[in-house]
Amino acid sequence: MLNLILVIHCHQPIGNFGHVFDMAHKKCYRPLLELLESHPAVKVGLHFSGPLLEWLDKQRPESQEILRRVLSALIRVQVCFSCTPYFSNLDKSAIFNLSSNLSKREHSVSTI
Repeated sequence: MLNLILVIHCHQPIGNFGHVFDMAHKKCYRPLLELLESHPAVKVGLHFSGPLLEWLDKQRPESQEILRRVLSALIRVQVCFSCTPYFSNLDKSAIFNLSSNLSKREHSVSTI
């Protein structure tokens, strides 16, 4: 048996144009949320960025409500939710590579 782990990344950058948020909402985010809500047996991971969550809250509260209902599926183990406030974290390997390169130049780098 083959298992597929699907994590859907939903993001809009800070300061993006309203019409871009709106188009992505109409073509992607809203249909995705409606699909997940209507198929509770489908298990996925969701990642929403802070700017997108803030826009949904202000501009599309009805979609924010669908997201709340979908997230209640956490109890049913349908969705694993992840969120970054406004900035994505650097990959640890990128930090390691940066640290290695800088240490070759005799600089010290503090990593988390």
